[in-house]
Amino acid sequence: MLRNNRNRELTFKLFEKEKALPRVSFCMLGFLAWTFTLITLDYAFSGNLKDCLSHRNSRYFTQLSAKYFPETTVLTATVFRWDFSRIRAHRYRYSSKSEVSQKGGLFGKESSLDSFIAEDGFVIIDSRGRGTAKVMLGSVKQTVRVGDETTENNLSEQVLFKHMPENGKIDTELNDPLNASVYAFFIVPETPLRVGESIDMTVEMSFREVGVLHKKNVQIHLKLTKYVRIGTHLCARLDGDVSIPASEAINAKGDKSNFSARGTWVAFFDIEDRRLLSGAVAFLMCNVAETKAPSNELSNTMHMVSSSDTFIQIESEE
Repeated sequence: MLRNNRNRELTFKLFEKEKALPRVSFCMLGFLAWTFTLITLDYAFSGNLKDCLSHRNSRYFTQLSAKYFPETTVLTATVFRWDFSRIRAHRYRYSSKSEVSQKGGLFGKESSLDSFIAEDGFVIIDSRGRGTAKVMLGSVKQTVRVGDETTENNLSEQVLFKHMPENGKIDTELNDPLNASVYAFFIVPETPLRVGESIDMTVEMSFREVGVLHKKNVQIHLKLTKYVRIGTHLCARLDGDVSIPASEAINAKGDKSNFSARGTWVAFFDIEDRRLLSGAVAFLMCNVAETKAPSNELSNTMHMVSSSDTFIQIESEE
């Protein structure tokens, strides 16, 4: 997940004739960080969210159920809650792979960029012993490939969520929409479930787009698919879907942003130790943005369409 808040003037350098392609690549990466971390789909851009999200499924969808675990039986309905009653840290290996593509236009010109981003690191869920936990992403090694160029970065530790309750429903501002995909690993059903039963939930999330705090009602569907044994752990397999609706944000300068996303995930929740054991999510996201040129001499508006497809895995080290 690329960090945002880069200078938006980098975006417009893409359209300067005298700049060579390597310079363009890093300018566009700056825009990727400003407009969220975005990843590629298998079709041509059409310039609107409806067509962007009409793509059938993430290319990574089939990898969600790649591992087999022996099935077992639990007769009673399970109440799902994390155990944050004592001081304890859960450490998970974290990996992600993303393909990124963008198409934009300014002054009647168009340009596009494809890139690939891979990350490896760890996630720590730090229980404070008072019913909440802090979620951190740390020691991430990031590889970015743009055309023939490859760069490697070591990213600093990032606090994803300061206060996660035992039901996993996090009330916080998500500056990076991709944090919503990580969030999917932690939420658990609000009511007891038996195998085959499901629940629909609406969670209000706040996203900061073009400097404006924007609230969206995120729809989540969770199903208890089966119980499995993973080593000595008795786990519930939870299959989930998340949908973030499109809604436009406009700031005082007239910059506009409109993104929508959907994701599918599989999580294995240890019902005896009351914690996540492992999980994988495939997450699609599309963004349509309009931004004013930074110079007072320029009256033109730049249009940018971005689409995304990412795959994230976490697995307990305990």
